[in-house]
Amino acid sequence: MVLTPVSESPPEPLGRLVRQAGAGRSDSSSRIIGVVGPGETQAQVRGWLGRNPDAGGLVVLGWGGTHRDARAAALRAQWDLEEACRALPTRVLVLRVAPLVGAASPFWLRLRSAGASGNRPFQPVAEADVVETLRRAAVDDGGWGEWFDVAGRDAWTLTELSAMAAPRGPGAGPGSWEPEPEILAEQKLVDPAPWMARFGISPVPLAEEIGRWAA
Repeated sequence: MVLTPVSESPPEPLGRLVRQAGAGRSDSSSRIIGVVGPGETQAQVRGWLGRNPDAGGLVVLGWGGTHRDARAAALRAQWDLEEACRALPTRVLVLRVAPLVGAASPFWLRLRSAGASGNRPFQPVAEADVVETLRRAAVDDGGWGEWFDVAGRDAWTLTELSAMAAPRGPGAGPGSWEPEPEILAEQKLVDPAPWMARFGISPVPLAEEIGRWAA
């Protein structure tokens, strides 16, 4: 199956992740799976399904911390979007993703260029592992109808992560907050084992990954 965003101008990081996962590389006979991201609307999803009635399902990609009682309005809106997608006549897979880190990820570049401080622990996930999860979801029927926390094994604070980033120089651009600070503040420690088991992901320890990203 082919992964495709439900909107023509998908929000980041959804657009970037789908591109890396290989959207559009299959032939025209392949069924498609819609990918929905933060900030998109229920109307966009319903419209996409109306245009693609034979779609193979929807992947709802949101940030960790999504909950109806979250402090951040964006996380409450994402909860509503998840619920709306579950009510549609198609299969749904929900992935709640921790902050993404990679050699060129906006969040990592932001830490390299300007640093940050904070003592709240969270579990950043390698962007490559999220991309691989999307690839496997497109070809594997397992996991549909469920939701998963997609996060790294190890907990870090912003202060610790910034200390790892700083010696490696400013990187390719200033980067940006991804997710926004108010969403980052609501990241909780989670158990990523169900996600790793379902999709066969075995993350390399983040400290080892960072060692490969030296400029």
